[in-house]
Amino acid sequence: MSTLVGTPRARSSSVRVATALLALSLAGAGSAQPAVSAELQRLLGAESWQLDCQITFTGSSSGPLDGLLGPQTYSNSVTLEHTARYAIGIRSEGASLSMQKLTAGLAGASAAEAQKAMMDLIMQTDTITSWISGPPIPDENASPEQQTAQMLAYMTQPIGTAKIAVVETTRGDRLVSEAGTVFKQTTRRTRSGTHNVVGGGVQLMLELNAKTQRISFMLPHSYTSEQDAKLAEDTTTVTESPPGAAPQETREHQDVPVLPVQMSIVNASPGSGSGLIIDDAFTLVAGKISGGGTVDATYGAIPGKLVYRYTLTPH
Repeated sequence: MSTLVGTPRARSSSVRVATALLALSLAGAGSAQPAVSAELQRLLGAESWQLDCQITFTGSSSGPLDGLLGPQTYSNSVTLEHTARYAIGIRSEGASLSMQKLTAGLAGASAAEAQKAMMDLIMQTDTITSWISGPPIPDENASPEQQTAQMLAYMTQPIGTAKIAVVETTRGDRLVSEAGTVFKQTTRRTRSGTHNVVGGGVQLMLELNAKTQRISFMLPHSYTSEQDAKLAEDTTTVTESPPGAAPQETREHQDVPVLPVQMSIVNASPGSGSGLIIDDAFTLVAGKISGGGTVDATYGAIPGKLVYRYTLTPH
């Protein structure tokens, strides 16, 4: 997956740098931060957030194909729908994602420029709060076996569903077998199904800036399928031998394992790898923050559009 994975105690180097600089700045500065509304203060003080997201990817590709038996053409299409609910519940004051973005954007900057940019961000600590997801704190009284079981339960807990439909078609109008037989053949293979999505240890970050009224967070555009999840694969082959003869059709069916999702965001944000980082202005409606959008993405080698919707609920 294209999201960060780790333990709830893991921190990026940029966050550690920010913490050190914050301690220095607070030792020598006592200026008050701009006041924010009571409603925004409540958001800054939230212990955790619930992220509900819906991801839809639709893509296709086609072109010539150099087959072993002769020239062919191919066309592929994929439709994927993924819904999930995540808990982001380890809170800390100060920036996280914006610090990562700032660090990534400071390549080539002088030491003085980098320090000033970081200090400007660090001095907003009273109006910025971050949260990170992670497993529950292990029970100190539990045995190693019990702690392992607790972690496994967290990793494999269903958090949503995924529905996928893949269609692959190849066609050769004049193919030649090893025996020299000329024939025409079209093969259409479909893989489809719905299965559960599990947490899989994905680690998410969320940052709220009350001064600018912006929220930034990692949106899991990929997912981890439940163990032993299957898709139904159906293959239909239509052959004319020689071309123009009566077509002969064969059909095959089997259940195949779900492969890991190979999804990447085109023109991903600096510091996000191939993931999707949302940075939106927000308005609280009925106690929640909602939004969405469309980005270019690829599923394997298939280009397409990824449409996302999200709702964040503070707790």
